[in-house]
Amino acid sequence: MRINIKRYGEKGILIQWPSETSQDILGEMKAFIKNVKIIYPDIAVIYHAYHEVYVEFKHSIHSIDTYSMQLQFVYNSIASIDKKTAKKWLIPVCYDEDLVPDLTNYLSNKHLELQQFIQQHTSEIYTVYFTGFLPGFLYLGGLAESLYIKRKEVPSKELVKGTVAIGGQQTGIYPQNSPGGWYGVGYTPISFFDEENSINPTWAKSGDALQFKAISKKELKRFEEEVSLGKFTLQEDKDEG
Repeated sequence: MRINIKRYGEKGILIQWPSETSQDILGEMKAFIKNVKIIYPDIAVIYHAYHEVYVEFKHSIHSIDTYSMQLQFVYNSIASIDKKTAKKWLIPVCYDEDLVPDLTNYLSNKHLELQQFIQQHTSEIYTVYFTGFLPGFLYLGGLAESLYIKRKEVPSKELVKGTVAIGGQQTGIYPQNSPGGWYGVGYTPISFFDEENSINPTWAKSGDALQFKAISKKELKRFEEEVSLGKFTLQEDKDEG
């Protein structure tokens, strides 16, 4: 797989993979970042999106050619991500039209029955690619093409924390109250961002997997009580990878 390396500003370098959403590319980027951090102690920030890695140094870059050769060497020598380090999380979701009014419009636009939609949305396993947009907002890959929908022409003024939504070719969970152009299709009581935890504010990591598990309104109420009392433990599938 070829990469493209180019200068990005006075101190930055952008490394680009083929423009596609791929678990193989994600694995390469994670291994690449790990090795780049080892050989360059003077990195200010480094992060990735679906198919790009951005590296910013603490100093100006004088010769992009030198860095290009070094980064290409790192890429040529990396190993694939060890999938045993990834985790699979089961996320309880209540698919109820009283909780998420957008669900009615979504089902109408897609010509789907509620149970048909729930079966499709919960049967997929979604890969966590990166976090962005909002603190704790996970960019997930793996949505079935049959569930794709254009984003709303007029965004909602507020989607509440815990809203599970679909927009374009993606599904995700809003970690806090926020305006949004995605269709809310479910609700989870799980918190995806802990601002008081400075070390690990987001428990899901790049490379992890999520699967949604449908729950009733009665079960949702019980989960919400457990979460508020600090008694809820997020379920991890130990059999995954």
